[in-house]
Amino acid sequence: MPPKKSTSATSKRAATTPAASKAPKRTASTTTVGPQAAKRAKSVTLPVSSDSETESPSIISKATTVVKNLVTPKNITRRKKNNDSDDDEDDVSDNAQVFSRGFFRALGPATDAYYNKQANLIRLQCAEYDREKDMVEAKIRLIDSRKAWLMALRESEAKYTGQARLQFRKARADEAAEGIMLIEKELKTIELSTAKYEHDIEIMRRELADRKEQAEESEEN
Repeated sequence: MPPKKSTSATSKRAATTPAASKAPKRTASTTTVGPQAAKRAKSVTLPVSSDSETESPSIISKATTVVKNLVTPKNITRRKKNNDSDDDEDDVSDNAQVFSRGFFRALGPATDAYYNKQANLIRLQCAEYDREKDMVEAKIRLIDSRKAWLMALRESEAKYTGQARLQFRKARADEAAEGIMLIEKELKTIELSTAKYEHDIEIMRRELADRKEQAEESEEN
C-alpha cells in the first residue's frame, strides 16, 4: 500500500504555483536617458486652387505654341517670302530710280526746247506790248503834230491872200497826204507783225499740246 502524501506538501505546492505564474512588476529605471530626437513635422499638402490649375497648363501650352511657331516650316517659308518680297521691293525701287534717271535725262533736251520756246513766247509778248505802246505813242505824237501843223497853217494862211493862200493850202495838203501815207504804211507793217506773232503763238500752243500728249503717253507706258 503506497504511502499517503502529506496535505502540507500539497498545500505548499498550491500556494507556490500561482505566485510563480504572475509576471514580475516593472520598476522605474534609475538610468539617465539622453535628449529625445526632434519629431519630424508632418508634411502639409496645401489644396491647389482652380486658378493655378488652369494657369499652369495655359502657360505651358503658350510656350509650346511659340516654340512650334518659331520652328514650323510655315514660318520658315513666311520668312523666306518676306525676305523675297523685301528683295523684290528693293529691285523695284532700284529699277524705278534707274528709270527715273534715264527718263529725266532723255527728257532734258525736250524740256530745254520747251522752256526756250516759252521764253521766245514771252519775248514775243513783250515785243507786242512794246509795239502797241509805240503805236499809241505814235498816234499821240501824230495828233499833237496835226494840232501844231493846223495852228501853224492858220498863222501862215493869215499872211497870204488871194492866189498865194490857195497855193499854200495845196502845198500843205500834199504834205499832209504824204504824212498820212507814211502812217498807213507803218500801220500795215504793224498789222503784218501782229499776224505773224499770232501765227507763232498758235504754232507754239500746238507744240505744247503735242508735248503734253507725248508726256502722258510715256507715263502711261
